[in-house]
Amino acid sequence: MTHFECVSVAVSLIYSLVLAKLLGGLPSALRPEKRYWVHSAVQLKGNTKAVRSTGAQHTHDTLIGAYFELARDANLSRIFRMGTLDFDALNEDQKGQFFAFWSGVMYIVQNWLYQRDSGSLDAKLVDSFLGGVAANFHADGFEVFWDQRKFTFSVELKEWDEDIRARPPARSGHVPLGVSRP
Repeated sequence: MTHFECVSVAVSLIYSLVLAKLLGGLPSALRPEKRYWVHSAVQLKGNTKAVRSTGAQHTHDTLIGAYFELARDANLSRIFRMGTLDFDALNEDQKGQFFAFWSGVMYIVQNWLYQRDSGSLDAKLVDSFLGGVAANFHADGFEVFWDQRKFTFSVELKEWDEDIRARPPARSGHVPLGVSRP
């Protein structure tokens, strides 16, 4: 049982106990102060929202951080664009950097999928972020990376990737970072 499921069960139990207490349905041995149950239910619900909000913000910050890294580092940006469009044009050091960048991004994506599927992150939010990453999946360089490194990732991530690849590209002629040649 995931953390989120445990919290959901606890919240449901507390709500049920509060309702039973308010209706006078609890045996006297189980009748603590009404305020305690209401306070506990409100606190637990608030904490659950705070955890989900923090997780959503961290997900957003992580994605934006990857874009900012590309914006700050002209060399990495050039490697990303060149590698995405024509992987063979990269030298060996650049290929290593390209693979390292995509490995980091895909481990982040793998975590997002886990968090989404466990209910810790909102599916709509995660799916919108995943769409931005997936826009690169049909590119030459990403395909080279994925063919060589996909064995290092979870079954769930590989299944998600297969589902994305089975669809036509979201937009034909996609160019990384909006620039066709570095």
